[in-house]
Amino acid sequence: MGNVCYKVLYSCLVRGAGPAANETMRVVQTQGQKFQEKVIGQGQIESQGHRFVKIANNDGERVLQFLRRFFFMDEPLNIAVGLLDEPGSTCSELEQYCIDSIPDGVSFMAVNSSGEVIGVCLNGVDVRGKSNDEDSKNFECRNPRFGKILGLLQNVNKQSDVFGQFPEVDRMLEVRILSVDDAYRGQGIAKALIEKTRLEGEKMGIPLMRVDCTSHFSAKAVARLGFHCVYTLQYADYLDKEGQRVFHPPPPHTCCKTFKYYVRHFSLSSSINSEVVHLRKKFSKREGVQPTEIEIDVANQYEKLAETVTPLVNTPYDEQLKIKNNWSRYVLNQFVSSRKKELCTIEKTISSPVLEGYRNKSEFSIRNGADGNPKTVGTFIGSAGLGRSICVPPTHLINTPQIHKDICKSYEDYIRSSDLPACHDLHDGGFWRQILIRSNRKGECMLSIAVHPGDKTEAQIDEQMAAVKDYFAARRNELQLTSLYFQVCKHSRCTHDSAPYRLLDGEPHITETVGGKKFQISPDSFFQVNVEAAEKLYEAIFRVADVKSYSLLLDLCCGTGVISILGSSEVLRRVLKHLDASADIVAVLNPGRVGMPADVIHELRKCVQIRKLIYVSCMADSPSMTKNFNWLRNTKFSESPPFNVTRLVPVDLFPHTYHCEAILVFER
Repeated sequence: MGNVCYKVLYSCLVRGAGPAANETMRVVQTQGQKFQEKVIGQGQIESQGHRFVKIANNDGERVLQFLRRFFFMDEPLNIAVGLLDEPGSTCSELEQYCIDSIPDGVSFMAVNSSGEVIGVCLNGVDVRGKSNDEDSKNFECRNPRFGKILGLLQNVNKQSDVFGQFPEVDRMLEVRILSVDDAYRGQGIAKALIEKTRLEGEKMGIPLMRVDCTSHFSAKAVARLGFHCVYTLQYADYLDKEGQRVFHPPPPHTCCKTFKYYVRHFSLSSSINSEVVHLRKKFSKREGVQPTEIEIDVANQYEKLAETVTPLVNTPYDEQLKIKNNWSRYVLNQFVSSRKKELCTIEKTISSPVLEGYRNKSEFSIRNGADGNPKTVGTFIGSAGLGRSICVPPTHLINTPQIHKDICKSYEDYIRSSDLPACHDLHDGGFWRQILIRSNRKGECMLSIAVHPGDKTEAQIDEQMAAVKDYFAARRNELQLTSLYFQVCKHSRCTHDSAPYRLLDGEPHITETVGGKKFQISPDSFFQVNVEAAEKLYEAIFRVADVKSYSLLLDLCCGTGVISILGSSEVLRRVLKHLDASADIVAVLNPGRVGMPADVIHELRKCVQIRKLIYVSCMADSPSMTKNFNWLRNTKFSESPPFNVTRLVPVDLFPHTYHCEAILVFER
């Protein structure tokens, strides 16, 4: 039986003869362990006669043919649920799961001298917030056996809360599936594939890697490679709604473990001022110490939370702006060659008019506090895997308004007086879950309370809703509540479509005024969290757009961008077809974190009337954004005239953090 499993790797130690005299070798060291590679060209590494190459989009069937021979039949959870009845059989949902992340462009395969695939490492770029939206789909899998596996992975993802441990990180590289041909075990293939993945992440500026190990052997191998375990789920403790154990994998597979590899001070670029690294080291939590090792107690909990959520809180604001100026140069380095950089103007970071209490949206969860109380409402810090995940109230967070803190405390008081338990896990029978608070500059607030229904009847839930309504209605003026919502959600995160927000009291919206225009905000609306700085952002957009009275302005994405992105390709095709050839068009793109699809960029390139394109991004250094920027500029991507980036304007919407909004101007 092969040692393979979901989101996992197993150990293959390097053995065999040394390099020939005429071979160029390099020694790669990971956490004290070394292995050799022969560099044979860009994108490929040879080890013991094997090549390691990036998996292309058209390699999907080739990868699946390999996995059907090894991974599908050998993975412990597949065996535990009897997913595949006999050798050669398959599962369409499993196959789709395997190849879904190939388009991310970060997966690798090992090929022998005959061109046969002998190992694959399927990886994906996980963006903060994106995975939660996909979690709900896991329970809709048509194959009930595979649905059990996806359900467990969802549970592990929520409980390990890797993103929660690194609030400053917006994306991580996730090792999802790794498998090696039985005949090639012990030749360093898996280890080389993982190292290729790690180096790719470093190249892309992604400091965090995650691996979920469902196999005993995999977990041991990952630990040897320098990964740190942050969460463990014993299969004996994972029960269904009837309290029955779901998985009985063959021994010695007894648990699923989540590991992470974090490079806090990865090198951004040689052109970045060393002051950036100096400042990050100076104001990091503790030099050389991972978040899993933080000791949190009642005395230091607020200090540790501030260091995690607002890592630059002790850095003078003019120094924070310098860090973001240097970050802007790093963004440009990702897709512009040295000889063309002088053609792009990088402006100084536009400062935020408000530095304290600027967030108009807060989300707080429930878990054990530093004092052990299981009904503590706040933000998680520490490691769930090591039993050190602590929920800390936002009492002293500088970026959170006092009214949000007051509402959080009021909710905590309420659930502590309730006989119903808090929900720490989707299967623990708890009821009270996270809250969402939104506010405007008038101080008017919206509160949305999420609960897990468990086995409660509608009548019982209605009873709780009525009690909540009465409690907060009595405190409406004190807490400035103008909207009170209730959401019954049995997944890690629910949309309004899957679990509608129920208005218990007050108005359905709060209203915010920006630029003299009024906007209605509902619980799930997208709206910039720092309104004062957002006004500076919009002013800068219109300044660089330089729209004339005769210009046509295209706003291609608004809100979260989902509807715009899904429909924009066809709409653009029709609109652009009927535009006057002499039209002066300025296009503004403000997409979600995953960027714009290729066909939309193609349509924009084809419309020669678009002389200027303004790209607004809160993650301008992410792989998806870099890909978009390259598509706009690359002559090989389209035969249509390319754009050149001429200006980059950073805007600080998130003081005291490493995050920054960027406006990029493309012209032709």
